[in-house]
Amino acid sequence: LDVTGAASLLGHDTLLLSYCLGEKTLHIFALADGKVEVLDVPKGREEITRLVQSFRDQVRKPGAGSAPLERWSRTLYDLLLEPARRLLKKSRRLVICPDGPLHMLPFAALQSKDGICLADWKPVTVILSATVLRESQNLPRPGTFSWQLTTFDNPDYPPDQPGSPGSLRRYSLHQPDALAPLPATAVEGSGICQLFPGTHQRFTGPAATEAEAKRQGRGSRYIHFACHGSVDESAPLDSGLVLSLSPEQTGPEDDGVLQVWEVLESVRLDADLVVLSACETGLGREMGGEGIIGLTRAFLYAGSKSVLASLWEVADETTAVMMQQFYRHLEGGLDRDEALRRAMLDLRRGPVTLPVKPGESSPGRRFDASHPFYWAGFVICGGWRSVR
Repeated sequence: LDVTGAASLLGHDTLLLSYCLGEKTLHIFALADGKVEVLDVPKGREEITRLVQSFRDQVRKPGAGSAPLERWSRTLYDLLLEPARRLLKKSRRLVICPDGPLHMLPFAALQSKDGICLADWKPVTVILSATVLRESQNLPRPGTFSWQLTTFDNPDYPPDQPGSPGSLRRYSLHQPDALAPLPATAVEGSGICQLFPGTHQRFTGPAATEAEAKRQGRGSRYIHFACHGSVDESAPLDSGLVLSLSPEQTGPEDDGVLQVWEVLESVRLDADLVVLSACETGLGREMGGEGIIGLTRAFLYAGSKSVLASLWEVADETTAVMMQQFYRHLEGGLDRDEALRRAMLDLRRGPVTLPVKPGESSPGRRFDASHPFYWAGFVICGGWRSVR
């Protein structure tokens, strides 16, 4: 797309910041109101990579002190957002086209020098490029959906059984402690489905299989996975979602792990949104000029207009709360980026009630989830507008 085409796609109320990391200079291409400004920051790729990693190290330690986190947060805000402050103040939303280590940065958690977090101010969306965004939004969309929501939650993670079909492949991808049961995801799936009475289908426990996920076609508006995720940065096409093993197990490929290459090869959707409520589903391997190769890109390629994914290992209980809030805001008529921002603020601004897991009789306990570890790790990639 040229500038005119990109501006028309984004609309008058949106600021696009496209980042290009050079050896010694960060170039920020800012598109707003049909005009492009180039903002140069005298920081190179190596230094910004170090800053992003330092921030990520701190944000994933909710029990640590807040001073180092705030320091890294404000430093990155000053470098990445402050140069565009004038344009940012005039915009309704922010769209980011990242480069290099910025793919792993939760922009919503960055704070200005006056202590205002970006999530308090603007909804944020990530795109691969304006041209890719246009192509994904132009994909055919059915007049009606058979299901408003399809969920896969609380997969069955039995102990490894050596010699069973696919087990060697399945468990070679994951550490044993990474396959612990996730009972809070059952509450997550159940709670979300209650928001769509009569218009959802749910696959939970042993029914949440890889084979069933592959059978999902073009009939669901929202598709939600609440399970373990696995990232293989050395072989990004092998990253995947860890689901239940199918009883029939048709062959070595049916190992319970829905991998990137399988989504690219055989999954075709017309969904408005795929939610990957699992650990590190927004990560992958960076390819120069191509961005991150991983689950997010795979589901966009498969036909979803947007993907909600995570940047680190998330906490299952608070994630269940956040996801229910996200869908509640979405069904309330908000665009996807604003629905995510509101869900973030629900956790950021006050204690939340954690879900009661299956088998528990006591009421859910109150929990302070204001630390960005609990809410900032989720990002929307792709289109943000909800179509009714």
